[in-house]
Amino acid sequence: MSKDLQIAHACPHLIRYERVFLDGGKFISPASPIEGENLLVLRRDGIELPSVGLFREASVISPLKGPYRIKAGANELVVELEGGVSYALIIPPKIYSTATLVSFLENKLGEISVMEHQLALKFTDNRRGVGFSVRGSVMDSLGFSVSKVRAKPQRITPSWKLRKSGVGGYMLAFDKPLDPEGLLDITYTTIKSQCRRCNATGVENDLRFSTTGDLSIVEGYDLLYQNIAKTLLTIQGSNPYHDWYGSNAVGLVGKKSSTALPSLIRQSVKEALDRFQGLQREQSKLQVVTNEERLLSLDSVSVERIGNDETSVLCTVVVRAASGSPVNINIVFAVPGSIPLDGDLS
Repeated sequence: MSKDLQIAHACPHLIRYERVFLDGGKFISPASPIEGENLLVLRRDGIELPSVGLFREASVISPLKGPYRIKAGANELVVELEGGVSYALIIPPKIYSTATLVSFLENKLGEISVMEHQLALKFTDNRRGVGFSVRGSVMDSLGFSVSKVRAKPQRITPSWKLRKSGVGGYMLAFDKPLDPEGLLDITYTTIKSQCRRCNATGVENDLRFSTTGDLSIVEGYDLLYQNIAKTLLTIQGSNPYHDWYGSNAVGLVGKKSSTALPSLIRQSVKEALDRFQGLQREQSKLQVVTNEERLLSLDSVSVERIGNDETSVLCTVVVRAASGSPVNINIVFAVPGSIPLDGDLS
């Protein structure tokens, strides 16, 4: 039984860290249309810009540092959000260290967090853009000279939302112009038919590592699939030690004789797989080649253009393994350099 490093994987259609630019100060159209909100992240200079916009922190810090003496009858704390939602707490009367009072208040005030800040209490919205106020009879014990203190968020970037794109899928639209300074990049999932990562085939050819850090290995039917894909995508003559290996299908794409292109590619596929069968016969003399990985016959080859693109074609090859099971292979033959792959696609 033979094995090989796995290079063919189901494509997640995920484009990572693609450099993008503003159109009119308000619109961002990636190279491929956005499928939806799933895994969508927009960044500027490495800082995420959430859809609600980016805000400076809204916070209230108690003038008095701990410990705090909380008295009976003066132990109510009320935190009210701008939308009218409020959280009222009765703090049991006793002496609290700052850390102990933070622990008591933790996770009891909705979107508002409480933390220790230089031995004082700090109420914060964690940059969520949530305006709020702090009041109640406990204010005097915390060192406030007023009965109510407000915290207002300050917006840094406008909010954005998805908008239908003219080529299918979505683009990004800000509700107000965004400051153009800084490097913008976007991570998003796109639709299969316009995925530049797999060229609309659903299969990505690249090495991947497992969760343990080992390179993924392929065998059986998957090895047959991969060996055929490698054979057909290798330009014949590019290996100086085995100049017979590969096919000339890539060199056929983009030529003027477009009407004869499907038959020429089919002939190239057949000749390349005939040579591959000969290779497997020689291989079987030295090691076990299982029925699942051995090519028995070529059942069919279909060739079709990808939309109106004259620089690439989709070739669907159906072969039969020696075990009797069919194996389907989808391959895009494209003119070298015609398909851009921007961003980090690891």
